[in-house]
Amino acid sequence: MAIVSIQEFKDIKEELLTLALAVEQSPVSTIVTDPSGLIEYVNRKFTVSTGYALEEVKGKNPSILKGGKTSKEIYVELWRSIKSGETWQGELHNRKKDDSLFWGKISISPVYDGHSNIIHYIALTEYIT
Repeated sequence: MAIVSIQEFKDIKEELLTLALAVEQSPVSTIVTDPSGLIEYVNRKFTVSTGYALEEVKGKNPSILKGGKTSKEIYVELWRSIKSGETWQGELHNRKKDDSLFWGKISISPVYDGHSNIIHYIALTEYIT
């Protein structure tokens, strides 16, 4: 186990705070899932845009947003891409909590640990409706 100095700890803490604020204040919706696709985190833009609070979606699959107009083949290709380590980009038709529909331009990428294992996926959505 590495020992860090107090200054190194403060620097790491400051960097993490900066990253957290950037994601939370991002103008695009952000979802972070575990490797199986279950939601672990959503940012403020997601909650404002979809009407769902983190507590309502945490532990659920993002498929709860499916709007019914995107073909099954697109979802199959999406999962094939991200599970193989590629970034998937495309447009999906989704549904908000109030049942209104929207289109999103989405980019989903794997997040790796230090040993090339996928530990999360991150989905960034720009609303284009």
